[in-house]
Amino acid sequence: MFSSNPGEKSDSAPQGEASRVDQCRDQLRQCPLTVSAQITDAVTQANVASLGIGPAFAIVQSFLAQSQAQSVLFANMVQEHQQLGTAGLAATVQSVIQLLGVGGGKESGAQ
Repeated sequence: MFSSNPGEKSDSAPQGEASRVDQCRDQLRQCPLTVSAQITDAVTQANVASLGIGPAFAIVQSFLAQSQAQSVLFANMVQEHQQLGTAGLAATVQSVIQLLGVGGGKESGAQ
């Protein structure tokens, strides 16, 4: 097994495995500790874009909700207009029937 101290080499590890661990440690030591300015700029721009687009999405959601409510309003207006047209036609038919005396049980003419 490997020891908990990173500087110590373990006697129980196989020679090939220990050399691979040492190679990995050497590679990690050679890695630069600073980050490129281009990377930090890209991350900053992504974060600013994410924060800046939030209000725009909120406005879009508000507009979508308003347009959906308005479309429901118009659909209800059309339905009500159709119902009033049907009721008006029925009232007209009944008025004509009463005026002409058709089917009222009384014969039109002199008695």
